Formats: sequence, structure tokens, C-alpha cells
Amino acid sequence: DGLTADVQLNAGSFGTTVEQAALQWRQGPLDLAVTRGYAESDGHREGADGRLFNGLVQAGWQLSPNWALGLTVLHGDNRVGDPGEEGLPATRQGRFDTRAALRALSLSHQHGAWIGIAGVPASDT
Repeated sequence: DGLTADVQLNAGSFGTTVEQAALQWRQGPLDLAVTRGYAESDGHREGADGRLFNGLVQAGWQLSPNWALGLTVLHGDNRVGDPGEEGLPATRQGRFDTRAALRALSLSHQHGAWIGIAGVPASDT
């Protein structure tokens, strides 16, 4: 039982920064984990820039020694540029954006070495 947290910050060439954070909590039959990641870079040449963001929340409730209920929410939002072939700017394909989310509710049962999981997922892109 308790709370833990972790944060990492990094920087590098070409305006690159990376940030990661995680928070985890458990109290009796309840647990929660929240994580976040972010990365950004100007790229090594024109049009090679990008930005990545993701977040995750997981919550759980141990209903009994054999039964557990869980919730997962995942989100990603990314943007990258295509610099094309080196020296051939006409081969650039532009920017690519991806955005997606996943949500899932699950009920699990464990008996000895046997585990059964039923889930209801939902996603959007």
C-alpha cells in the first residue's frame, strides 16, 4: 500500500525533449496508475520534426481473492513530418497526424493456474 511517483526529463540535439511521468497508488483492494509521455524534436533536417504524446490510466478493484474489476484508458496524439529523401525535397509527403483512444472495462477471475477475463473495449481514431 502507498504512493510512488517517477519523473524523467531528457534533452538532446535538434531541440529534442522527452518527458515521462508516472504515478502509482494502492490502498487495500484499490489501485491506480497514471502515466504520461511527451517527446518533441525539430529533427535533423527540414521537415523531420515531430511531437508524440501519450497518456494511460489504469484502475483496479480486487473484489475478492478470485475476482477483480479493471478500467484502462489509453490516449495517443502524435504529429510527425516527412522530410523526404535526403537532397530531394520534392519527395516529402507532408505531415502525418495520428490520434487514438482506447477504453476498456474488464472483469477477471483467477482460480489456481486458470485465469478468465471478460472485457468491453471501445476505441476511436
